[in-house]
Amino acid sequence: MRDFYEGFEGEPEIRFVAKVKGVPDQVLRIWDGYFDSIMARIELKGGQWTGLALPYHLCEGWHDAPWKIESLDSVVDQWRQIRTDGLPAGCGKVHVAILELLTSVDAAGGEVWISEE
Repeated sequence: MRDFYEGFEGEPEIRFVAKVKGVPDQVLRIWDGYFDSIMARIELKGGQWTGLALPYHLCEGWHDAPWKIESLDSVVDQWRQIRTDGLPAGCGKVHVAILELLTSVDAAGGEVWISEE
């Protein structure tokens, strides 16, 4: 388990759970302040929210945890395009950890589920 939530106990937490057949689940715990700062960097595509930004900004399914990230390959591409310069302290490491998790699970043909705790 990778933990970017320690020290923020009692505040909202986001969990990414990677599920790959034949491999124990991997869990990435994130303080939602880090996650919100990174999500704020995702830009509209063709005037619309896409990928992970769509359910996040529309609050569709976001609180109905856990929910599966659809089109994982496009979310990986979206995550790679996020500008990380000037993010608050700690966010850069969180961005890299999420990208690594999404990329490895996508390459393995697995699934990533998100929950808000």
